[in-house]
Amino acid sequence: GFMAQAEKKEAFAVQPQFGIRGSVTQFEDSLSKMSKDVGLGLGEFLTFGKSASSSAKVVALDLTIINGSDFSLVPGVASRNAVALFSQSDGIDGEAKYKKLGVNYTSSLSRNDGVTIAMRNLVELASVELIGKLVKIPYWKCIGANPSGDLVKVEVEDWFEGMLSNPAELFAYFQYQMSIRGTYKGAVDGKPTPALSKAIKDYKSAMGVEPNADLNADFLNIYLNADHNVAMAKIEAEQAKSKSTPLAAISAQIRGNSAGYKVGDPVVVTISANTAAHAHCFMLDDNKAILRVLPNRFQRDSFVDGTKPIRLPGERGGFSMSASDKAETIECYVTHKDHIKDLPASMQSVDLEPLKGVKSLEEIQAAFQKASGTAVAVTRLTIQGRK
Repeated sequence: GFMAQAEKKEAFAVQPQFGIRGSVTQFEDSLSKMSKDVGLGLGEFLTFGKSASSSAKVVALDLTIINGSDFSLVPGVASRNAVALFSQSDGIDGEAKYKKLGVNYTSSLSRNDGVTIAMRNLVELASVELIGKLVKIPYWKCIGANPSGDLVKVEVEDWFEGMLSNPAELFAYFQYQMSIRGTYKGAVDGKPTPALSKAIKDYKSAMGVEPNADLNADFLNIYLNADHNVAMAKIEAEQAKSKSTPLAAISAQIRGNSAGYKVGDPVVVTISANTAAHAHCFMLDDNKAILRVLPNRFQRDSFVDGTKPIRLPGERGGFSMSASDKAETIECYVTHKDHIKDLPASMQSVDLEPLKGVKSLEEIQAAFQKASGTAVAVTRLTIQGRK
């Protein structure tokens, strides 16, 4: 999507949160080479020969993740991989000479590992590794590495020690993880709370781990390599027992500038609810395109505290909204649970960019009602700037 906008002035309307920087750091051509040739001549009219050769090349690719705001390196998120390419060829050639006419006959068979294919494989491997390290998920499962090996253990220890140096990052990591596992309902704000402590203990029990075990690198290793299908089944079974308690009715509201906007004015809205819930907001822009604006890459958390509204765009910025001379609509669907993963794939697509295959806000509302199984609070704000 970014490349598609590269020729337009809006290319940087949404600042990329991250970028990738790197280079091919090694390209050793013919690092090792061996060849053999043999020929046979019959008089001056006919020659026959055969050759065989083999060679080795090494290509290395180093990539790092950088912050989009200042191009600083993201600590610990780097990939360094190399590949050796071996090529082997056999050739048979014959040449027949005539007094006033020359005719050449050549045939060859070759086996070669292409450099372009090797480079593509390096890029794909680096992509898996970089994204895994960035969001701290067990990427080694994708590349067939031994999850109980020493290298994985060292990697996880580095992750934990890095987060431990910034406790807010550590708490936010587990808040998010427990939120998607369904044991934590609260803000992903990096602040330790009794709700987070209980959520972690509940999930420890579901994994078969002592609930009071320390939150350390060993636990993180167990968590990353656990069978979450089994653990989630236990969590859902426990939650099913407590569903007899009726859920609180949700009412929600979205507010903007009560005095109205002029064309080009920055638009900031707040979303509130009468109880703890999750808000997912979509925009129908002046081009009739539909974009998901919350959660987004800068505001991953959809949680709305029943006592405190959330702001869109968030405090961190990263993107902006401005009033157009045409009507634009922001519509939020507020539910008790985060149902983004239960929506059709087209609605889970890239944030802050037009969703392909989604024709109307009513279609999104119907998808949330189907995913929730209960009533969905819908709140809408239409914005049109005056000239």
